Amino acid sequence: MKARYRAEYKQAFASALASLGDRDRTLLAQYHVDGLTIDQLGALYGVHRVTASRWVLAAQAHVRRRMFEILDQRFGLSPAELQSLTEIVRSQLSLTITRAMTKR
Repeated sequence: MKARYRAEYKQAFASALASLGDRDRTLLAQYHVDGLTIDQLGALYGVHRVTASRWVLAAQAHVRRRMFEILDQRFGLSPAELQSLTEIVRSQLSLTITRAMTKR
């Protein structure tokens, strides 16, 4: 079961990342790939650290939400079924924002 859905999850994750706007994609890369802290992001963008934190959290939430929308369209599962499947597949997924962002 894990092997069957792994590729679908990876593709959904990549599509979800691609659906981000330029700023959010850059922000996630700076945070996850470059290792900038929330304080550094706030200084870089000239905003308070709380604003920078909200931006990162919102971008991450967008990726999760979009990924689930894509998977829901492909599989037509109930939210509970999709959550269960995600927990099964998650243990074998080797996708992270860092890895996905460095392949650009």
